[in-house]
Amino acid sequence: MSQKITTPCIKVCSMERSTGWCLGCGRTGPEIARWWNLGEAGREAVLADLPRRLAAMGLPPGGDRDEGHRRAREQRIAAGDAIVSQAAISATTEPAT
Repeated sequence: MSQKITTPCIKVCSMERSTGWCLGCGRTGPEIARWWNLGEAGREAVLADLPRRLAAMGLPPGGDRDEGHRRAREQRIAAGDAIVSQAAISATTEPAT
């Protein structure tokens, strides 16, 4: 019988550029990649540190999916690697005159 492994993932999956932490769950890229192989003690150690990481990014314990997505989008726009620019988004959301 296999053991169910819990994950803190909330499906944001975008890294905060200055910390290298996911804007959704707070894990690093290597932690995410190795999650299933970390073992219970390794996962528990990471899980114990996530509230601190999320708080350092101004996010609540457990993350905030909407805020994580918003910050990821802002980060991409600021870096110039967004598919759609902020000007294009504004043009589609402003009422026609």
